[in-house]
Amino acid sequence: LAFRLVAAVLAAAAMIGGPIAAANASDTTIKIALLRATPGLRRSDLRLRAAFARYSQTHRAGPVIRAIRAQDRDLSALRTKVRRSSASTTDGSRARRDIISGLGYILRSNYGVNGDLRRQGAAGLSPSQLRKAERLARHGNALYRRGIKLLLHS
Repeated sequence: LAFRLVAAVLAAAAMIGGPIAAANASDTTIKIALLRATPGLRRSDLRLRAAFARYSQTHRAGPVIRAIRAQDRDLSALRTKVRRSSASTTDGSRARRDIISGLGYILRSNYGVNGDLRRQGAAGLSPSQLRKAERLARHGNALYRRGIKLLLHS
């Protein structure tokens, strides 16, 4: 849902914004990287949600682990593209920093769930492990969204 919202907002901003000045070229490369990554992130997010839904019924950790790895590849690729881009405005650099940090928190959350599932398998995740992963993911999503909002204003 968040990635669909991001794609819609970035597409609307691109249509409304019209021609972009040369000074914002670096910010534009970050925006383009986000736009290009959105469909893959959406697919991996849906795959992960479906795997967690199946896990709650079957307690098979394999599909969840594979879905997490697929999402991590997409998130890491986006993080690398954004990290390698330089921002041309103050808001753009703050947005870049927030996006990179937010993706890092989401990756850390996925890494924790992946490790816990590998260790515990069908025994399931404890409520404290789930809370910790959810807290990290929520914080990462908030930073990611804040970065995108800043990027749209730059």
